[in-house]
Amino acid sequence: MTRPPRVLVLGTLDTKGEEFAFLRDQLRAAGCEPWVVDLGILGVPAFAAEFPREEVLRRAGTSVGEMATGARRGDAIDAVIVGGREIVRELHAEGVIDGVIAMGGGSGTTVGTTIMEVLPFGFPKLVVTTLSHLLPHVHGVDVVVVRTPVDLVGLNAITRATIRQAAAAITGMARLGAPDFEAVRSVVITCLGVTTPGVMKVRERLQQLGREVIVLHYETLELGTLVEAGAVGAVLDLTPNEITRGMIHPPGPDDTDRLRAVRERGIPLVVAPGALDMTLHFMPAGDRPDALADRPYVVHSPDATLIRTTREEQARLGRVLGAQLQTARGAVAAVLPMAGFSIWDAPGKPFEQPDAREALATELTNAAGGVPVVRVDASINDDRFADAVVDTLLQLEGRKTT
Repeated sequence: MTRPPRVLVLGTLDTKGEEFAFLRDQLRAAGCEPWVVDLGILGVPAFAAEFPREEVLRRAGTSVGEMATGARRGDAIDAVIVGGREIVRELHAEGVIDGVIAMGGGSGTTVGTTIMEVLPFGFPKLVVTTLSHLLPHVHGVDVVVVRTPVDLVGLNAITRATIRQAAAAITGMARLGAPDFEAVRSVVITCLGVTTPGVMKVRERLQQLGREVIVLHYETLELGTLVEAGAVGAVLDLTPNEITRGMIHPPGPDDTDRLRAVRERGIPLVVAPGALDMTLHFMPAGDRPDALADRPYVVHSPDATLIRTTREEQARLGRVLGAQLQTARGAVAAVLPMAGFSIWDAPGKPFEQPDAREALATELTNAAGGVPVVRVDASINDDRFADAVVDTLLQLEGRKTT
């Protein structure tokens, strides 16, 4: 690189101008060339940005005059995201930026990371945030998170130290550049601790066949990013437990979009009901909700509790999985471990429910129509199940004829 690394700074120069001025100066001191994108709307910018708010909103087809009344906060946030994404997309296509950094609380974090979604996997991205629970805000973005223990309201000894470290981090990332990422079409497997033994057995078999494996822990938000990067050759959705969030107490987000990119791209997909015998609650056992207090439960960790799902709930989960299989454009199948969906769904274990397994299997088969459904008289963590999953994948890919 013949020029200094150039870092794009995404921030609101009206509400956090002091903090962003300090970040800009720290980047310069580290040898970077900062280009600032002003995402503020209401107040007066603390300093002039390389990309002022007028340019950001022009890219979104609107203006400061239309957005600055204060009565259209939602519209204003949407507009700066649209305009910011256009700027970032263009600068990246031109090859003139080497990294991007955002900073803020709930809004600043969400706006910054949503803009970053247009950048490819591996491009240096960093966010400085006040948030502790980042899942709703950091979507499928491979972003480095620097959390400040105090709020970003003015400069003090803590915020200066945090911002200085963040500037050093993105500077190093920008100098290193995006990794020389050669997309390998890997087999992606979903996993939880209660299905880990089975996932490891499947992984070992695939590696013996020369396949590269990526394992996702619980969440699949990153899967769309991996698909766009060309890194996904097949998906083994062995642990779709996250769909219980929207169906079991309390009502949560609609997971019908889950694996959408996989299904729409026609990527081979094998589904199993791993960990659907339970719902995962990120809370101590003593804090579990009253509506579920009478159910069998297992302490997964001091801050996570597993609570058994009912026969009716498992039947409904089967219908959801079957319906999703029907929407897939590629080769799909289900492999059902009829002797247990997790380490806790086994003889003598607290979540054992053979009738619930049967209800899920029946409803999934009916909802899936003509999609192949393979029943295996084994637990999800048994060798026989691992063999059946790998055999089914190879048949879907046309690598095995019998």
